[in-house]
Amino acid sequence: LDWTMSQSASLARGRFSIGKADILLPHILGFNQYEGLRLGIGIATNDKFIKWMSPEAYFGYGFRDKEMKYGGGLRFRIQPEREFEFYVGYENDVDEPGRSSTENMGGFLKLGEFERDLFTRFMNPYEAYKAELKYRPMRDVRTTLSFRNERRTFERTNRTDSSFEEYDLTTTQASILIEYNPGEALMMIGSNLVPQGISYPRLSLDVTQAFDGVLDGEQEFTKAELRIMHEFNVPRLGPLRLFASGGMIWADEINESNLILSRGILGERDLGIIGFGYFHTMPVYSFINDQYAHLG
Repeated sequence: LDWTMSQSASLARGRFSIGKADILLPHILGFNQYEGLRLGIGIATNDKFIKWMSPEAYFGYGFRDKEMKYGGGLRFRIQPEREFEFYVGYENDVDEPGRSSTENMGGFLKLGEFERDLFTRFMNPYEAYKAELKYRPMRDVRTTLSFRNERRTFERTNRTDSSFEEYDLTTTQASILIEYNPGEALMMIGSNLVPQGISYPRLSLDVTQAFDGVLDGEQEFTKAELRIMHEFNVPRLGPLRLFASGGMIWADEINESNLILSRGILGERDLGIIGFGYFHTMPVYSFINDQYAHLG
């Protein structure tokens, strides 16, 4: 019973415990049209090794782009019952320009995001140093303060013409993410605060400020996004899930990687895949926005 409870706490955070180490499940397997099949491994120590600190690292390899990705860092657990922790890390990886990395979460799997990954065709290599401070000031509210310095490479693709030359762009930014989930049931299992399932409504506000001239940063902008998800039962029909999101960017000049992709999930071929929170008749790369509103 103790083992089952411990594993349930680990799995809720995307981990599988083996003795004093955790396997980081999101880094084991992935697929998108840029990397193809991505295989890797992620590992971290758990509180059976050191209660207050956890070093972690991951490696991944894409069989289509034939590139190795890796990263790691240190996680300091300051006050587990408040999810108060500090993380500092490094990444040498790829991601999709314009794609938000802070969608509303359902466990460690982002709702609808796994399906959307299958349609990703364009990604940028990047190298980033980052720091995060998480804290739950009250039961229903979780906050994340983050700082990131990133150098992103823009390569020639079938979207660029013959005159395009590869270049790098450095961005330095600070963010605050506030998540509000009234009625969320939480349980303290060992030294981990674990949500008991997915509850609604879920709201999040994400505000980012980029700084020109700080640590070689080359852009200055302010970005704000608000997301809401709710689910309730309709008699004789079953659960009805609603989503809404909106965002705006204030900038004189901004690179496309910091704009916001519209939430379409229609690929070059319709695979019939349903991804919650996405519009299935909108092609993936129809729009990239400095202001938007979505409702579904």
